[in-house]
This record gives sequence, C-alpha cells and structure tokens, in this order.
Amino acid sequence: MSKKQFKAQASSSRAFSAGGAFGSSLAGGSAFGSASSPLSYLAEQPDLTAVSDPNVVVNFKNLSKKDSSTKSKALEELHAYVGSLIEQKQELEEAFLEAWVVGAWVAGLQDPDRTVSRSAEEAFQSVFSTAEKQSNVLKVYQQQVIDFARDALLNESEKTLSDERSTSAEDADAKYQRLVASAIAVTNDLLTKVPESELQKQHEAYDEVLTNNKFWDFTASKDASVRRILFRLLRTCLDTRPDTISASLSQITEAMLSKHAVRHQAGSALEFSQTLMSLSNKYPDIWSTKLQGKTIPVLRIADLAKAGSQGASSEFWLNIARVCRSVPDNVLPTDQDEIEKFLSAVHTGVTRKDEPRTNLSDAWTCYISLCVRFSTNLDTEKQKAVLRDTVFPLVQQYLTPSAEGSRWNLPTNNASALVASILQNAALASVASSEWANVAEDLRKHIKTSAPEQSKDYAASQESVASQGSRLFSLAGTTLQHDVVSMEFREEIYRTTSDLLTECLNSIDSRQGKPYGAASVMESIVRNLGDSFFSHEALSRQVQDFVTNKLPDFIDSPSSSSLIAVLLLHRDQNVYPKAWNGALNATLNSVDSSRKTRDLQNLLSFPPSTTDNASTKNLQAYISRSVRSALAGQADWTSIARLLSGPSGNEQSSTTNSVLSEMMSGLSVQEQSMNAMSGLRTLATRNPQMVQQFLQGPHGPSLVQHLLLLSESEEEDLSKAASETSQTFQSTVTAGSPSLVPIATIIESGLYDVGKESLSVETLVGLARKHLETSGVTSLEQLEEVLPSSAKWASTLDTLLKSKPSEALAVTSQLGGAVYLVVTDENVQNTQISKDRDRRSGPLRMAVYVVSILRDPKLFFKLPEIRRAEIFRLLLLTTQLANDNISLGGSNPLWDNTSAPLATETLDFVSEAQALLKLWQRDANSYELVINALFQASQGHDAVAYNNARAHSYIVSEHLELQGAKSDADMEAKLRSTSRTQGSLAFAAYLTAYKTALAYTSTYNRICNELVADITGLKLSASVEDATRQLIHLNLMLQDQDQIVSSIAKQRLIFFVKHICDWLQDESSGPVITAETCKALTLLLPAMRDVYGDHWAIIIEFMVKLWENMPELNRKTASSSIVSLVHASLKMLVMLRKLVKDANSNDDLKDAWQDSVPKLSSGLMHILAQLGPVPDEDNQPLSIVNELLGRQIQVMPVSKLQNVQDVFPLMSAESRHVQNIAFELLHKHIPAQQEEISVNAALDKSVAHLPDELLSLILEAPDLDQVDDASFERIMPLALRSYLSSWLLIFDHFRNSSDKVKADYITHLKSGDYLLNFLNFFADFLGHSKGKPIDPSRHPAIAIETYSFEIEPSPIRDTYWLLCHLYYLSLKHLPNLTKSWWMDCKSRQTVLSIETWTEKHVSPLIITDALDTVTRWAATQDSVSEEEQLIIKPNQRTKEITVGKEIDEQLLSLVIRLPPTYPLGQATLAGLNRVAVDDKKWRSWLLNSQGVITFSNNSLIDGIIAFRRNVVGTLKGQTECAICYSVVGPDKQLPQKRCGTCKQLFHGSCLYRWFKSSNSSSCPLCRNAFNYS
Repeated sequence: MSKKQFKAQASSSRAFSAGGAFGSSLAGGSAFGSASSPLSYLAEQPDLTAVSDPNVVVNFKNLSKKDSSTKSKALEELHAYVGSLIEQKQELEEAFLEAWVVGAWVAGLQDPDRTVSRSAEEAFQSVFSTAEKQSNVLKVYQQQVIDFARDALLNESEKTLSDERSTSAEDADAKYQRLVASAIAVTNDLLTKVPESELQKQHEAYDEVLTNNKFWDFTASKDASVRRILFRLLRTCLDTRPDTISASLSQITEAMLSKHAVRHQAGSALEFSQTLMSLSNKYPDIWSTKLQGKTIPVLRIADLAKAGSQGASSEFWLNIARVCRSVPDNVLPTDQDEIEKFLSAVHTGVTRKDEPRTNLSDAWTCYISLCVRFSTNLDTEKQKAVLRDTVFPLVQQYLTPSAEGSRWNLPTNNASALVASILQNAALASVASSEWANVAEDLRKHIKTSAPEQSKDYAASQESVASQGSRLFSLAGTTLQHDVVSMEFREEIYRTTSDLLTECLNSIDSRQGKPYGAASVMESIVRNLGDSFFSHEALSRQVQDFVTNKLPDFIDSPSSSSLIAVLLLHRDQNVYPKAWNGALNATLNSVDSSRKTRDLQNLLSFPPSTTDNASTKNLQAYISRSVRSALAGQADWTSIARLLSGPSGNEQSSTTNSVLSEMMSGLSVQEQSMNAMSGLRTLATRNPQMVQQFLQGPHGPSLVQHLLLLSESEEEDLSKAASETSQTFQSTVTAGSPSLVPIATIIESGLYDVGKESLSVETLVGLARKHLETSGVTSLEQLEEVLPSSAKWASTLDTLLKSKPSEALAVTSQLGGAVYLVVTDENVQNTQISKDRDRRSGPLRMAVYVVSILRDPKLFFKLPEIRRAEIFRLLLLTTQLANDNISLGGSNPLWDNTSAPLATETLDFVSEAQALLKLWQRDANSYELVINALFQASQGHDAVAYNNARAHSYIVSEHLELQGAKSDADMEAKLRSTSRTQGSLAFAAYLTAYKTALAYTSTYNRICNELVADITGLKLSASVEDATRQLIHLNLMLQDQDQIVSSIAKQRLIFFVKHICDWLQDESSGPVITAETCKALTLLLPAMRDVYGDHWAIIIEFMVKLWENMPELNRKTASSSIVSLVHASLKMLVMLRKLVKDANSNDDLKDAWQDSVPKLSSGLMHILAQLGPVPDEDNQPLSIVNELLGRQIQVMPVSKLQNVQDVFPLMSAESRHVQNIAFELLHKHIPAQQEEISVNAALDKSVAHLPDELLSLILEAPDLDQVDDASFERIMPLALRSYLSSWLLIFDHFRNSSDKVKADYITHLKSGDYLLNFLNFFADFLGHSKGKPIDPSRHPAIAIETYSFEIEPSPIRDTYWLLCHLYYLSLKHLPNLTKSWWMDCKSRQTVLSIETWTEKHVSPLIITDALDTVTRWAATQDSVSEEEQLIIKPNQRTKEITVGKEIDEQLLSLVIRLPPTYPLGQATLAGLNRVAVDDKKWRSWLLNSQGVITFSNNSLIDGIIAFRRNVVGTLKGQTECAICYSVVGPDKQLPQKRCGTCKQLFHGSCLYRWFKSSNSSSCPLCRNAFNYS
C-alpha cells in the first residue's frame, strides 16, 4: 500500500497512532493557539516511564511519526512483542496496557473497517484468551474507555484529529467519522456487556455523552455507519438507561424527526425505522412534541417514506406501518389536504424507480394500511373520498390496466392478493361495494361493445375482455371465500355476476359465438366462483340451460374453447353426459382445424360414464384421418395420443391396431419414417399398454424389425430417431418385463429372408446375445433358438458350391491343378443369389453370425455332437468360398467384391473363423464326423466334390500339423485304394491332406514312380484327360517333397522329361496341360542338371515363344488357366536361372541360356505389357504372377531395355507390382541416359525435352475428394501412386544431366501447369491449406531427402513421406518455379504454413546440400589458372559462403547469405571488403552476381562464377604503379592515370604526391611533362 493510501485508511487505531494513547490526560498548546485535546495530532506522548523494555518505548514513540511505513513497522513489532510474551506465558505490564490497550485497542474492536476490527480482535483474544478476562478488561478500564469515547464524541473534530497541511479534507473527515463510529460502538458495547453495578460508577460520564446535543446531532451524520451504530445505541439505552433517555427525550425527538434526519438515511434507513418504532412504542408522546417550524411530528414520517427504503430491506416499510399504528389517534391530522399530501408522499416513495422490486409487496401493504389509518379521523364522506382517490385506483388499474394509471401498478407476483386484501378490509366495505358495481358495469359495457370479427382490433378487444373478466372474478372468488365480507358486498357481487352472465349469453347467441371474450368471462365466472356459483340456483340454471341446449351450435366458433371449458366444469352435474355427447358430435362434424383437435382433446380428457355409438364411430374415423395427416407431417402426434387414450381408443382395439399398422407402414416410406417414429415414441410414452398389445400381436416382430433396420441407417437423423424410439419402448412399454416380441422370430427372419430390408448381422448378433443373457445361464434350448438351421444353411450354401471354381485358383489352391479336373454340370442353373444392404449373401451372413455367437467355446461344446459337426462342416465350406473370393474377386457370389471395406471385414471374419475351426478340432468325435462327411462328398468330379475335397485337405492338414503327422498301415492302404477306385478329386484331397505323413512311405514312392512310368508311355493325342489327371497327381506328389525325385531312376527321369518336352511343342496342347508340364519340369529338372541334350534349348525356346505370343489379358482371361500357365513358366525360368549359376550344370544349358537372354528379356517385357492393363488388387493369382515377373525383370540388364516409350504407360497400370516394375526400369534407365542426352544436346545444339508419355502421367493431379474417399488401409491408392512415382521419374532426369539440359527441362515444365497442380495437391493433402500440416519429425522413419518404396508399412505415412520428398526435390531442382507458386498463392494461411513448415523441415536440408555442392566445386579449382582461383569458404553453421580474391596482399571479398527459408527466400550478396574497384563498380558486381543466382535457378556456383569473371576481367593486363610499386593504391584503386609519352599507368594519389614533392609535373619515369592519355 502506498503512503497516500495508508494515510487515507483512517481507523481508530491509526487515530491513536497519530496522537498517542487515548487514555492520556495530557494537554498541550496547539501550534496555532487553540487548545489541544488528548486525541489531537499535536497531543504529547503518553507517559512511558513505567515501561521497562526500551524497545517497546521506541516503538510507542514511532507510532506518532508521520511516515506510514514507520508506524506500520512499529505496530508489527508491538504485536510481535505481545505474541512473544504470550508464548512465554508472561504477563503484560500494567504500563503497557495503559499505554496501548485502553481506548485504542477496545475501540479497534468496533472499527467499521472489518480488516481493522478483525486484526484488533485477534490481538485482543490472543492476550485475553477467555471471555472472563475480556469482560474484566472492560470492567477495569471502563473509565479509560468511556473517557476515550467522550473525548472522541464531544471534543474531537476533523481539524483536531488531522493536520490540514498534510491531510486532505476528505481523508480528515473519513478519519473523524470512523473515530466517532468506533466511539459510539464502544459505548454501546460497554452498556451491553458491563454489569449495571459497574456502569453506575461511571454514570456521570455516560450521562454527559447521552445528554449532549452534539452527540444526538450525529443522527444526521454524513456517514451511514455512524448513524447505524447511533441508532443501535439509542435502542440499547431505551432498555438500559431509560431515565437518561427520558430526560433527553425532547432533544432526541428533535434530532430524530429533524428534516435532515428523516430525509437522509441512505444506508441506515432500516436502523432508523426500527429505532423510531422502538422510541414510538416506548414514548408515544413524542408525536405531541412541538418541532421547529410548527410541523406536526407525525407528518415527518412522510418525508422519510417519500425517500423510499434507500437500499433497506422490505422490513423498512413494515416498520413505517408499525410506527403509524403506534401514533395516538388524537395526534393524527384531521385536515383532508394534509392527509392527501401525506399519502401522496408515501405513494411517491413506494413508486420510486430505485425501489427494489422485492420490497414492493410490503411497500404497497404499508401504503394501504396508512391510507386506512390516516383517514380514520375524517367524517364518512371525506373518508370515502380519500379512500376512493388513494386506494381504489389500485383496484381499477389491476382490473383494467392502462398507461395513464401505470403509477398504480402493483407487483405482478402479489397483485391479486393485495387487491383482495383491499376488498376484504371491513373499513373499505362501503366503498368497495360501490366501486365493484362500477367495475362490473364497465366490464358489461366492454362486452357489449367489443370489436366484431371483421375489425383489425378484434383479437385485442376480445383478449382485453377475457383478461378483465378473469381478474375480476378471480377477485370475486377469493373475496366470497372469506367470512369477513359483508352480506351487502356479497349480494352486490351476485347481482353484478348475474347481469354479466346475461350479457355474455346474449352476446354469444346474437353474434354466433364470435365474441370469445364473453365466453371467457363466463368461464371465469364458473371456474372462480366454484361452489358459490353452483349453490346459487339462479346463476347455475342460466349456464346449465345454455350448455345443454345451445352450446353445440357454437362449437365451430371462436368461443368453442371457453364454452367446452364451461361444459367440463359441469362434469359433476346431472346434465353433463347429455351435454358432453352433444358437444362431441358437434365437434366431430365441424371442419377439420387445429381448434377442432384442441376441442376434442379437451372433451376426451373428461369423458362421461356413458357415450353413444354414433359418437364412437365418428371419433374412430376422425382418428384414422388424423394419423394419415400426422404421417405426412401435417398434424401433431400428441393430440392423436390424447384422442386414443379416450373411451373409444380403449374400447375399440381394432382402431389402435389399424393406427399402429399404418404407422408401421410409414416406417418403410422415406418421407414418413421420421414422423412415424415420432408418433411411436409419443404413443409409447402416453399409451404404453396400447403399444404393448400391438407388439404381442402378429405384427409386433415386423414393427421391431423395422425399427432395428432404421437404426442401422447411414442417415444419422434416421438412425438416432430409431434408437430413441427403441429406447422409449424399453423404458415404457416393456419396462420391468421380458421382451414382448420373440427375439428368435426376428433373428430367424433376418437370417433366412435376405434382401435389402434385412437386418445387419451385427444387429442380429446383438439381439442374440441379449436373448442369451436374459436368464444368466444359457440353456441348450435358448442356444438352438438363436442358431441358424443346418438344413437351411446347407440349402443356401449348395448353390454356391455348385459354381465352377476359377482355373486361376490353381496358383493359390492347396489342391493346385486339381481345379482343372472339375467337370461342369450343364444342367445346373445359375441361380440369382440375394444379398443384403452390405452386399453379403445368406451363407456368409450365417457364417459371420455363427462365428460371433459361438466365439465362446463353452457355447459350441454345449451343442449335441451331430449339431456341432454340421456347424463345423458348413462353416469350413463357407470359409473356403470366402477365401476364394478374397483371392480372386468375383470367383463366387458369396459377397459383392466391389466393396473394399467389406473385403477387409470378410478377411477378418476368415481369420477368426479359421481360429475357431482350429479350436473345434479338439473335439475328436465331431472332427471325425466332419472329415468323413467331406471325404464322402468329394467322390465325384463336379464343383461340389472339388469344394468338399479342398475343405477336407485343408482341415486334415491343419489337424496333422497340430497333432503331428505319423503314417500307419491304414493310411497307406487308403491311399492305394483311393488312387485306384475313388475319383481323381478324392485322391487329390487325400493325397494333399496326408502328404506330410505319407511322403516317406514306400506306397507313396511306388505310386509316384507308377505315375512317371504311365505318363512316359502316354500319347498326348490319345488321351488328353488322362495325361492332365496323371500330371496333376504327379505334381501334387512332388510339390515340396524333394526326396521323392531322388527315388525316381535317373534313366526313367530322362525319358520322362524328354517325353513331356515334346508336349511343349505339340500344338494340340492346351494351357492346362502346358502349365502342368511346366510345373513337372520345374520340379524334376534340378535332378538332371548334369544331363546334356537338346531338351534345354527346347524348353527355353518354348518359353520365348510362349511369352512372345502371349495375348493381351482382360478381366475374364485374368481368371483363366492362362495365368496359371504364365506362373508355371516364370517359376521354370527361376529354376533355370539358378541352374545356370550352378557350377555343376551342363554346358548345353548354359549355351542355350546365353544365346536366349535377349529373347527372354524381350519376352518378359512383352508379358509385362500384356498383363499391365488388368488390375490385380482383387486377383491374388495375377498379383503373384506380377510380383514374380517383376523380380525377373529386375535382374535383367538395363541396357537390354528397348522401346522405353512402351514402359511409360505401365506406370498407370492398375497393379502395384506392374507399377513397381515399370518404375524400377525407368528409374535405372533415365539417369543412365542423361549423359548421352547432355552430350548430344551440346554437340547438336538441340533442345532437350521430357518424354511426352511421362508428362501425360502428371498432366493432372489426383482429385483430392477422390483420394480422401480412397482406402489407405492396405496400399497407397494406385492412381495416386502412379502420379507421385511419375514425379520421381521427372526428377530422375535432373540427375547426371548438364546445366543446359536441366534448363531445357525446366522450360518444358514451365509450358504447362504440371508443377502448379502438384504443389496445390501437396499443400491440400498435407494440411497446409487448413493451416495444420503434418509434422514429419513425429515420424522418425520419414527422411525427407531420400525415399524408397516398400519400406514404410503404413500406406498413409508412406504417402506423406513421398510427398515431402517430392517437395524437397522441387525446391532442389525447380526452386524458381516452386517459389513462384508460393508467392502467387492466394491463401494467406497456406503461404504462412508453407513458409514455416519449409523453414523447419526442408530448408536446412536444401541449404546443407547447396553448401556441400559449393564445397565440392571449390575443390575443383585446381583445374583453372591461378589468376582465376578464388578463396571460397562455405560455413554450415552461419549458412554463409565467403568468396574472396587476394590482390596485393589485400582480400577482395563478399558474402552470400542463405535465409532460413531458402530457396523460398532469396540468397543475398553483401560486400565485405572492396579492393581495386570503385564503389559504383563494386555495387554493380554484387547486383550482377545476385541476378545470376536469381535467374539461373538459384545456382550459387553460377553467381560465384559471374563474380570471378568480373574480377578476372578487371585485373587482366594490370601492372604495378611505378611510384608505389603496387597494383592497388592507398585509395584501394587500380592505376588509372597513363603517361602520354611512356604509356605507364600510375595511381592518381601517387601522382599527386609526386607532383607535390617534386614541385614539377613531369612523369616519374620518362621525365617528360605528364600529359594524360
């Protein structure tokens, strides 16, 4: 706190510190000649001689200092001193207490400043810890304290307390007022806490204060706290010192009722009113006292009330009323004008704008009581006149509000009660009766003259009538309930009510119900009078006759709502049933409208005990129409729900069923579904029993299924509404009871009736789990209820099993080429397979459903053994079909393979299903049943047999892998019998299933040798089928079993190989037999690598011919045996390549290979061209072929690449592997060709161009919306991959190319918007356009300066990495074009984001590379002459390059500075040391080098070379000055002054010194007169 603030905070304790101890009686002369009080700032110090501690004495003296810091520190040290004594349990010295405690301390306890009082209280309690000690302090020091108070109140003033020279008037007054408040408070404290016996000892001091006029003048103090504590003291004195008060009563009265006191009580009005009330109750005679100005004392209350509560609570007004009640009647004014003036003043106070609203209720109550109280002394007529003018305007304004009477507005929350209190006041009865008649007559006229319907003021007029009637009869009803109301007033109310009723009925009848205000008045009469109305025979008869006979005539009028309300109020009367039925029929026959709906709702809210049939039928027809309107969004469901809850809705279940059926139908109509669900929620909430009955009926499952289907909708609003409706059903309709709709029925419908309207599998699983969890323990019966029927599953699956498998699956199938053995049944019809909204077929839905339900093994093993085996087999077959569709999209109609998310979900399903199947194999009995059934079903040649054979092979091999493969005699016997008697597919199934166990048995070897022998003796033309079957079986036996080959005799093997080699040349060989032949050769040739012969050349020639004649594939042929043939030939190529590298291979093979390498390379490229157009994302066999082809092409020499222009189109192939092959080929080829292109461009002076085929690939950037919609789950989208990898090839052209060729390439790119499109895409995809780019530093794998495909596993991060790398290359090779795009960017947000991101992540790499490039170039300066060599010093830390040239031991140097955003920011040049040239030329050199860097694609080396060229050109031919023998003179200039005779050059400054020193102008060399040349 500042010194000024400290000084301004006056308090009693600070007053003490300014003047010394308050208890001191020392006096001294003032500096200005006036007497000084003990509390004066000029008072002497208290007597401190008795204080033993000198430090305490110093602190007491410091309290009198003017400096606030000194005083504060002194107080703190005194507090610390007291605290230390307390801790040491020592007593305070009496002298210390007298010097400090007396007066100051006690007064501080009552300081108005809470901080001061709290601090004083804490200190006081710390010293005097018990209540007894504290009481004793007041007893012991009572004299000192009261003396302090007396001096403060009677002797002190602002001038004595403060030095006006250093204290402002405001601060001085504040200090004085707080001192007075503390003094009065401490006096009050003494009178309250000190016993009477002790008080009597100082009664003279108390009387001196309490009888002093100055003391009571404080009632008009400017400080509210002073007034408040003074009024509390006065109330205390009324109880404790009545004699003193009585003696000073006239002074007190004069002070309390002075004009200033009663008018200025802001902040103390409540205390003042309480004190005045206490004083008046104690001494009523004060109101008889003569005041100054001859004013009647009681009228001073008007001045107090006129000022309002002045911030006080509503208790202020109650106190005013109590004060007036205590005033004797004989002193009340009798002059009407004075009374009216008094009441007007009170009214002014009540209606003040600053009067709190919370006070208004009590304020108006006070006003009304004062009006009654002050009019009692008037005669009757004058009293009525006063009350009519002062009270009844409140009633009039309440009943008929008007702007003119706004000053009589009552608080809205209590207006009716206040007005009722007026009417119930006995003193106002006579006036109330006459005024009531006037008000009623005014309402009657208002009804009679209300505006007609044609008038624009019609509604306002009728509402005004209704409002006035409601207010009037609300008062009447309240008034008639009280017994205090006189009989005269009651009769007047009934009389006026009858007149008004008659007027209302006449008006309604004559104006056809148009004046609805009259009907509202009639409703108010019946509603508010209640029993009083029905007990009054004349009144009730009038209305009952009307509702029975005439009310139906006015149902279609504006008065219908009020008239029906009147009718409903008669529901306990005998006329009600007849009147209700008549009103209902009339309402139903009226025109449809919102009013009609409202009236029906009101009527049906209170139906009578009996209704007629006609009314019921009409109501049902109306409800049906309303439902259709509500479905169309033209009606409200709440009203319909209310109608259905009536008697007709309960009695006629057919009506509710038809309503709910129509609403259920609306769920299927897109335009009505939201409205239908809204209606269902409303009905379920209001009429749960009705919905419950419907759900238990035949249509209940359909309704639930519709809701569940809508909850799966992709439209968020529909899905949310359906979920809310289902939740409403659960919380209201089915609350506390099991499901009303059989869940099994819904599941059955969802699994068997597959279509667009089928529930999703996820929803069915949720229903099933809920059903299983209801009982806690799942029973077999419950489990069977939710599982699909095996028969129905098998029936739907059979159609898919009959579909012929694709021959391309021979590449991936466990049965290999056995797929070729499938015979198609021509009688099998292609049945259309139904699919759900997710494009799943029924078998797949069942399989996914079963996997989700039986995920818990306990549930599966709870099923019977046969049931487990059935589910096992069906799930296995479905999983096999799913695998086929995953491997080769569209190979079967199990699901629509065009959906990438569905393919991913199905892949997850297959993985989970296979895990379950592996688990279920532990059930030995079920497993045996399954494999026996599968093997039995594989006895044939159709697709069903193939699918069962494959399933058998898979599950048995999996089982043997888990359990361990061991052969036995039974296995061998079954293998022999199967090979002879069973079908070829069954043999393939058994062979592949038990191959691991049987491979080392003699039976297996014998069968293999038999097959080799049989095939060797087989003529292909005689039996292609036998050859195919036997080759397939042989390949299945040899696959992955190298030891079997060694069991074949070498000679037999040679004959076999040469025999089937002839098949490769046989034109009748189809792709199937050729593919299987290639497989056999691939497996057998390694065993005869050392055998010479022409078969090697035949095989290689066959491959070349096959590949060169390969037709272009399409989607159809990509799933045929051609893919298997290409795969087999490539595998054979891999095998031959290995054999060629083997040292043990024969020379015939190596020679044939070496001669055919170019043809093989050409053939591979031809295959690549033929396979490229076919997408392989959902074709795993083709993908495998492409990957294998890529690996073979990569080992082909780049120099063998011909027709490179044919490779560019493959960059846009719909195959990741084909794109990789094309990219790798071009990535190697392009840089290798750049040196040749550069040389040719230099020699021919031709312009180099980028390939048009490549530019066409980057012509347009991918659409960002399409990229966002594409899936990055498995791989980067192929279109995006093609575009970005094409840019990598663009930048490959800048590797190894000359500067001229690079410039040509840049010019070529400028001709189109290639780079602009790429950079826009880059900014959008990485988030620069939104100001939130990705942060490469969060992905440590992303190294922006390098990039390689197939390293980053995450496709989206791989895309980020590639884009960052391409942007890096753009700044490195195309800085000017990139900078131009950045500067032309219209989005300020994008510009700032790119700049910041580049500075952080890219520019450091570019700068490092640029400096390294300059460093490498500088190291090559040895190849130039010494005169051209520069001193070049790149600095990586400061990102600068210092370039200099030493001339005459002086360094001519400049610096090239690279900004943090380089190359977006331009490199700048600055001179460091200018030597040998003038300033103008030096600046021109800098500008020239700067321009070269700017316009030469930011080439720093070109800028340095330009600088070198200027330096060398300037120094060329320069000689030393013959005077100073230096090239550079003192002025850093070259010799420029040439002698005309000897032609020698001199420095100008040297010549000047020579001429001056020699006193001649002759040449220093030739001594001739120096003539400038």
